[in-house]
Amino acid sequence: MAPRARSGLIAAALLLSSCSNRHAAPPPLTLVRTSLGSESRQVLLNQELTVYFSAPVDPLSVTADTVAVLDADGRQLAGRLRVGNQSVTFEPQPPLKPELDDGSYLPDRSYRLVVTGYPRPDGVRSSDGRILQAGVVVPFHTVGRDVRALGLPSPLQPVVGGSLPFLLRPAESYLPVPLDRPRLLLHFTAPVLPTSLTNEAFTVSLSQDGRYQHVEPRALRIVDPRPAGDLFAGCTVELDLGQDIQVQDGGRCRLRAGDQIVVELAAERPLRDYAARAAFGTPQWWLAVDGGLPPLWEWPEARSKTIGDLLRPGFEVLHGMVRPRVRLEAGNGSLGVFRPRQDTVLRPGAPFDRGDGVQVQSRGNQFPFLAIDIPEGITVRVVADQPVQLQSCSGVHIKGSLIVPPGSVDLPLRSGALIELRTLAETVGTTVLAAGDAIVSGSVSVMQDLQQGTALALVTGGNIDLHGSLPFRSVLAVDDGHGSITGTRQDAVTVVVVLTPGLPAGATLEVEGETPWHAMPPGYEAATVELVDADAQLTFGYQFVAPDPSNNDQPDPVKARRQQTTPLGAAAVATFPSGSFVRFLWKGTVQGDRKLPSLRGLRLRSG
Repeated sequence: MAPRARSGLIAAALLLSSCSNRHAAPPPLTLVRTSLGSESRQVLLNQELTVYFSAPVDPLSVTADTVAVLDADGRQLAGRLRVGNQSVTFEPQPPLKPELDDGSYLPDRSYRLVVTGYPRPDGVRSSDGRILQAGVVVPFHTVGRDVRALGLPSPLQPVVGGSLPFLLRPAESYLPVPLDRPRLLLHFTAPVLPTSLTNEAFTVSLSQDGRYQHVEPRALRIVDPRPAGDLFAGCTVELDLGQDIQVQDGGRCRLRAGDQIVVELAAERPLRDYAARAAFGTPQWWLAVDGGLPPLWEWPEARSKTIGDLLRPGFEVLHGMVRPRVRLEAGNGSLGVFRPRQDTVLRPGAPFDRGDGVQVQSRGNQFPFLAIDIPEGITVRVVADQPVQLQSCSGVHIKGSLIVPPGSVDLPLRSGALIELRTLAETVGTTVLAAGDAIVSGSVSVMQDLQQGTALALVTGGNIDLHGSLPFRSVLAVDDGHGSITGTRQDAVTVVVVLTPGLPAGATLEVEGETPWHAMPPGYEAATVELVDADAQLTFGYQFVAPDPSNNDQPDPVKARRQQTTPLGAAAVATFPSGSFVRFLWKGTVQGDRKLPSLRGLRLRSG
């Protein structure tokens, strides 16, 4: 080769190298370190675990599937994930019972912290989209109940500094306690060590007719290890005296209006905090009162959201009201429940068996079902040359396979963006739209596996739970402020839509709701039910069941042993055997041209 030609090639190579260096790809996202360190792997029973990354993390990529703590059998532990700029922290639930067996960690057990990365496509990502270079598994072991050999004060990590004393917060005056519910709440400045919670930690005295006698609490429990809104990590302990109060001489008595109760902290076997410090504080006084008694149960509770069965039109809790979980955009349900028993083709305008022998067909490019339930082993194929909508007035569960045609347009969407539903319905190949929750435990795939356009949009008025597979760049859309997405999102784009509560004009739908089971206090065999702001078109009933024979903290799961639903009469009194679990059920009719029936809640009072 001529020298001039050779020198030209060298110059070109140097130029390319210079351009390559100037536009070099950023380094991969890596896990720098964990709070577990590299030597000691002994973890306390409430200890947070933090992983630190080499770059800021995309919060949407941090889910229970990408950062988790697993036990020896591979079961995921309950807890909360907190995302920092370049870190993720797992917050376990602390134990509250003296046995220390009700927290996220159990004593003296082996666990592993798992952080998902490449080659899984749904791993933790940086804020600019780089996937974690490699997944990480970090084993650790929790301490046992007795940690004296380790030189530790307790098996739990203190959550406040040593400058704040472990104090029983004083009350300014007598506290009222109802006659029929003598439960005393004591508020402390630090979480209570559950193993120190014994009757011997308190001296409880009752004054009747000017004579004091010691009483024995029926039960003790930690109500809240960290009250919401508290400036410090406080704690609330409940002393339940029971309706028939046990006194020192072995007898029993009942409270009367004007009786006084005093609680003092004992010194012999003191109540302690996580740092094993003994609690101190002045005595607290209660005055027994009649009238204005707190309810036995108030519902809905703070975390209540959806009420009812996934595949049945139900209710939801929104903005302090309980109302039907219906959305105008989810159709009128005129095609009934779609639960195919054999492989089925959905083609606009073509009849098909919805699963019970009834032939139905679409309304144009819309399939307005009451519910969508694709069983395991069943394949449903959508064949269309235009965008179609599969609508559900309740929920969607895809356990089998749904095959959709490719989309004609690739939507340039940004995660978290607010988008109009019309844009999705007119451009995405297939839109699955549910008024309630959607679960994908099977697969949704594209016909002929063509990777062009946006083939699927999954839109719900409730929550989306993903355990199966989705097409490339699917769109996941939840109603603004009302829903959440859990599970493996893969490379899907998450957006927000605004859906309209209600039904289309002329549509009529029967809806049903139910409360969770509630354990009634021992000794109660009846309760007065107050329906708060309930519309007249709603009808109510109740059921009761005995505790589970193997776990008295839960209702018996066998449906055949539940009492049949009893209508709630005009007197609104529910009766049941002592120690039962009770729940309330109601139903109503939703019409497209009328206001949605609603209620604010219900209360149970002694009676």
